[in-house]
Amino acid sequence: MKLRRALSAAAAVAALGSASLLAVPTAHATGNAPSATAEPSPSPTYTRPAFCSGIPDEERGKTGLRGLPGTIVAGSGWHEFTYRVTNVSTVTVMETVISLYPGTADPDLDDIAELGMTVEWFNPEAGTWKPIEGEGAEPLDNDDFATLGMVKPGEHTDAAMRIKIAKTAKAGTGYFFTHGYSYGEDDQCGFDEISQFDFTVVSAR
Repeated sequence: MKLRRALSAAAAVAALGSASLLAVPTAHATGNAPSATAEPSPSPTYTRPAFCSGIPDEERGKTGLRGLPGTIVAGSGWHEFTYRVTNVSTVTVMETVISLYPGTADPDLDDIAELGMTVEWFNPEAGTWKPIEGEGAEPLDNDDFATLGMVKPGEHTDAAMRIKIAKTAKAGTGYFFTHGYSYGEDDQCGFDEISQFDFTVVSAR
């Protein structure tokens, strides 16, 4: 399933082209507890259907990042932000599996790793931060890294996130693609559209 989703996400990324949304800066976060609201995992009373038909040309769980800093100084520590899923449909979304893919189009960078980023999400069940990108993360940990619970039409659910940039990072620009896979109460499921959020890393002074 992860391979299929990764391939589908890659195709969607290619179709997205150069469209981008600039994120709003947030204050530097300190301490171990997230300031963003971390919603609990899906309700144990919900069981995914063994088979669900594809969602007909309709986005349901709109994914996005809130509070991702537009500019991050290398070595400035952790910065918290929120991964949000908003139900933009008329059907209750029972679960949304979320992914976060980093990338860069900066001609001065050879690889996204040069930005020296580490990204973590707060697992409310375990009460701990879990790396999904960079230091401490395994390959593909950013793919399907969390499942958010029920969202009624017009409402949203959040996951607490944080990012830090190594002091030795190279200055440059990067972006994140957010992507979700939604399961509806009508037993229809499928991929939601990808959104892009840009950020810039500046060298420590």
